[in-house]
Formats: sequence, structure tokens, C-alpha cells
Amino acid sequence: MRKLCCYASETGKLLGFNLSACFLLQFELANVLFALEHADIVFANEDECLAYYDALKLEEEKDGDHVARRMVAARHIANSKKINHKRDRIVIIS
Repeated sequence: MRKLCCYASETGKLLGFNLSACFLLQFELANVLFALEHADIVFANEDECLAYYDALKLEEEKDGDHVARRMVAARHIANSKKINHKRDRIVIIS
């Protein structure tokens, strides 16, 4: 995965990445964050988005609103470090 991510960034290829499972954020966070640095399009479902929020210990929403926490996570992913600056990152939460 790391070689593919680096290849995509080095050659300007479009790279999509799916958070794919909540447990990856618990047990493979470093690898997920590495892939996100190279990703142009990031896909996640609502549970994965909340798992990202929890794994990175992002700002707390005092009212416990899941929608607000998902928005914080989506913005964080969209604005996080990106290796290839030729295009903005797109985040799709379904």
C-alpha cells in the first residue's frame, strides 16, 4: 500500500482511499494516516468517520451530536497534510 501511495503522488495519479473499517483506525492508524497523506479522494461511511474522530481525539462536541462530529472529522481529513498539491482532496461521507 505504501509503495502504491508513493507512486500515485510521484506520478500525479489520482488516488482514492476508503477508510474501509473502523478497526483499521484502532489498529493500523499510522498506515491509514500515511495513505491519507497521498489520497485525493477519501471515502468513508458515518461509522468510519466517527471512528476517525475518536482515533485522532479531535475536538469534543459538548452536545454529543454525531452529525457535528462527522463534520469535524470530514473537515479534518480534507485539510490534513497532503503530499501531492496538484489537486484538492475530496472527502465523501455516506
